[in-house]
Amino acid sequence: MRLGKEKRMRMVAAVLGALWLGVFPLWQDLSYAHITHAKWVGALALCGVTVLVCLVAALVPARGKRSGQGLRRHPVWLVALAYFSWVALSACFGSWAGSVNGSGELVVWMGAIRYEGLLTHLCYGLIFLMMSLFPARKEPVLAAAAVALTVFCGVVALQYMGVNVLGLFPAGRSINTNYEFQGTIGNIDMVSGYLCLVTPLLLGDYVTREKGGWLQLAAGSLGAALIWCIEVQAGLIALAALCALIVLLMLRFPAYRVRGCVALAGVAAGFALRGLLFLPWLDSATPRAALPVELVFTWKALLGLLGVAVCLLLAWAFSHRQGKALPAKAILCLLLVCVLGGVWLMAILPVPESAGGLYELHEILNGRARDQFGSWRLGVWRHSLDMSRNSLIFGTGPDTFYYAMQDHLAKVGASLGENFDNPHNEYVAILCNNGLPALLLYVTLLAWLLVEVCRRRQWPLALAVGCFALQGFFSFSICLVTPMFWAVLGMAAAQCGGPQKAQTMTEVI
Repeated sequence: MRLGKEKRMRMVAAVLGALWLGVFPLWQDLSYAHITHAKWVGALALCGVTVLVCLVAALVPARGKRSGQGLRRHPVWLVALAYFSWVALSACFGSWAGSVNGSGELVVWMGAIRYEGLLTHLCYGLIFLMMSLFPARKEPVLAAAAVALTVFCGVVALQYMGVNVLGLFPAGRSINTNYEFQGTIGNIDMVSGYLCLVTPLLLGDYVTREKGGWLQLAAGSLGAALIWCIEVQAGLIALAALCALIVLLMLRFPAYRVRGCVALAGVAAGFALRGLLFLPWLDSATPRAALPVELVFTWKALLGLLGVAVCLLLAWAFSHRQGKALPAKAILCLLLVCVLGGVWLMAILPVPESAGGLYELHEILNGRARDQFGSWRLGVWRHSLDMSRNSLIFGTGPDTFYYAMQDHLAKVGASLGENFDNPHNEYVAILCNNGLPALLLYVTLLAWLLVEVCRRRQWPLALAVGCFALQGFFSFSICLVTPMFWAVLGMAAAQCGGPQKAQTMTEVI
């Protein structure tokens, strides 16, 4: 009887996971004009559903003789509670805690512009805690995530063809006038965050399962293709990290080599697709011209097709002979050599200014950093770190960065080339808004969960959390995407609770 209850609770967790990864990314109110508000309302609504369902499910086993057998408890809960508690304290004691937004609302409660006040952070905390109660069944969650990602990519494809799907673009707007908005999430920086969370989850599951998973492979490959097409640098960095991590898994576990090569072929196919598409908003000399998307053949297409061929050839070879596993120490040494070698080459090789981000990295490594690098990100990071010294314990308060930074720039007599309402770095944002203790707790939470899911070989979760955390260095928290991340983080925490022997990567996500 107890086993039946656990199965039901796992299915409940799977349904909730499917809601966050299958329904929430498609949630919108048919307009980009107020999509952030629509997602915020959706996050609050689904959070309420999650809390209600989990509380009911938690009470079911409490009536039996073996109460609580299905719950997952882990000390990482305490870290999460401490983090959100400190965010709440920063709302009370932050140096800008009394500021009011344009609607006359308290900023630390409702947020300045993007609804990132304490109310939303409490929503994130509840999502994490509720999703960490029970380990979810794998298949429903991944199937929902794969279907949602496929639909999302389909919406973007129709937009590329000039179709205003769901009327998302307001009158007079289109993909040609505002390519920065795509899909049912909107801003491509946030689209990149969504892709950096779901694509590793799906491709990681395909690589690490014994058979099946073709839906995950297809959807994950579409996600990789969209990352190539939107060309957000944070997404490209995370995609490169994903490929490197898949290679490391292949080196360590011979059983993953065939499927790993197939997954890499999917990523290469996405690169080839980008090389076959002429996207006016990126490839035209006059990017705002209303030109159609055309099929072309460029060196990117050739290189991508060559990558597909090489990966599939290696998959065929590994299917006949997998080879031996490489020791973990050897893999770490190889990784260290590759990283140090890459940094050294980037520093000494001549990189033209037309290379964009690579040129800026080259200049930074040679001690020639400038504030305008990274669309003024480097400048806002520098000023943010300087500003944070004045409120190191409780920060300025949730989502008060815009007001605090404007005041700081005025005091030091400086200016930035763009108007920032956040530092475009999740970790710097936590430091500024909530203080150093909150940042340390957040990093501890991520690191602890990553270590735990790796110990239990829950590689899809490890890849998803790791890649999203990496892109967080160039992005920020917002209700368009962040609720999905906390849901995935909660599912990871659910895997860490309970006896380790009961957890296998073929049973639950």
